[in-house]
Amino acid sequence: MKYPAYVIPTIHPAALLRSQKMQICVLRDLKKLVRIQKEGPTLIPRCERSGEGYPRASLYPTMEEVATFMGFMHGQRMSVDFEATFSGEIWCMGMWPVDTWLDANGLCIPFRCRGGHPYWPAGEERQVLGLVREFLEDPSWKKVGQNWVGFDGGYSDEGWEETHYALTQRAWGIKPKGLEIDTMVAHHTVWPELPHSLAHQASMDTDLPAYKEEVHQTEGTEEEADDLVKFENLQEMADERLRIYCLRDCFAQAGAALSLERLMA
Repeated sequence: MKYPAYVIPTIHPAALLRSQKMQICVLRDLKKLVRIQKEGPTLIPRCERSGEGYPRASLYPTMEEVATFMGFMHGQRMSVDFEATFSGEIWCMGMWPVDTWLDANGLCIPFRCRGGHPYWPAGEERQVLGLVREFLEDPSWKKVGQNWVGFDGGYSDEGWEETHYALTQRAWGIKPKGLEIDTMVAHHTVWPELPHSLAHQASMDTDLPAYKEEVHQTEGTEEEADDLVKFENLQEMADERLRIYCLRDCFAQAGAALSLERLMA
């Protein structure tokens, strides 16, 4: 009889002797190991826990399904992520409800398919972008993101200079509002001595596999691997793989945000 095996990598003891700043990571890894041994991986999306996989509507939505999701989730805190090319062309936007992160499913709204082909007919794309604009520009619809201030959405409240790194403004002319937590900024505040990439936060606050290592093909710092370098092979990635990657980012941001909230309370 075969039994499932889970491997929990952690820091080498010799590294801890040289620098104890990663001690908290090892302690949390050991706690995770005991929990997974007893319960299995529980801090992963419901569709992955059940083995059913991501619903078709989460990866290949129709315009009606996007509108239904937006209407049903209206007002709920949302974790948001974008996948884009070097030139700033957005290929997809992911959304995942924060406060029901373990029981809900997210939505990936595609804009480009493998090879760069448009996902939506021209008329439908305008309508979908209208729904996206309504969501992003609503200050009462709270949002969570990783490096949102520095890259994805910028910061446009009064008293702050707009940044040229604002991805949504360059791609769509949209200035997002309603940011509640930038997980990178919050992580700098709570754990200043630790790495701040989403890959590290996902390893601490979720049971997701090392999914970012499966995609990024470039060398650089952890922060670059998350945000600035992006995908060298994005245009050749399978549509489903890219969209699941985007949704896992959203899920990881949600888990990290809740963990950071508890520590900052």
